[in-house]
Amino acid sequence: CRLHKHCLRSCGATAYRVLLEKLCTQLVQNYTSSQQSPYLYAASICITSYGNDPSCTQLLLEMLTEMGKVSFGMLRSLEDFRNNPDVVEELFFLADKTISCCPRPFVTSPMLHPFIQCAAVAMKLDHSDANRGTLTFLESAISFGLTLTGDANDATCKQALEHSIVQEGQHITTNLIQALLGELPCYRVTAKKGSIAGILSKLHRLCPGMLSGWMQQSPFANRSETEKGILLNSLSQQHPSSSSREDLFSGFERFASVCSRNKKMRGS
Repeated sequence: CRLHKHCLRSCGATAYRVLLEKLCTQLVQNYTSSQQSPYLYAASICITSYGNDPSCTQLLLEMLTEMGKVSFGMLRSLEDFRNNPDVVEELFFLADKTISCCPRPFVTSPMLHPFIQCAAVAMKLDHSDANRGTLTFLESAISFGLTLTGDANDATCKQALEHSIVQEGQHITTNLIQALLGELPCYRVTAKKGSIAGILSKLHRLCPGMLSGWMQQSPFANRSETEKGILLNSLSQQHPSSSSREDLFSGFERFASVCSRNKKMRGS
């Protein structure tokens, strides 16, 4: 994997293009037999290098599909996720690269929903790098939804993304709230990319009504009015073009801090 990575970067994507198909085939075969994360990492390099080339899209999507199927076959329980944190990390960084470099083919493929469904479970994993990969992919997927307009070219993408978000939104929102409350591992309340604040704030922009309903069906509904007000004010005051990202993030951090302090005072 390292050899191909350095060769690709040294030769350049254009010169290395003639080997891409054989490389993708080899990566899938090796990953299928070994189930080792370096092959996922190498696949991410391929996506980064060729994802913007329409002539490579189908090949790359087929690689992602096969690697996804192998991974989902491995990760059938939370214990499987715990035993393979490196696979979880690289799997979702691979998915993030795909939705960043060639989003439309990925979003309209049958693989989007299984990846989001898997991410909803992976969020519970107590591993910082795996958590970063999972949240980064989820935030990228929602960010792509915010770029879609109402024209016909985006209609299929929008429908596919909405289907997955509607199906898994409650689970994802509950997990994020539980992390803020200290009931699940919480590594990334805020971050430049891939954070609890980033995902919830973008869900609020993408589907505010649904997010409100999901939050009311989560442990958030049981918090005090003061606690809830901190988070709701942060969400309602955000604006996509404003420079108040720091204010948004500070609101999430304050909510987590206040809930943690109150939890300690209650002795729970």
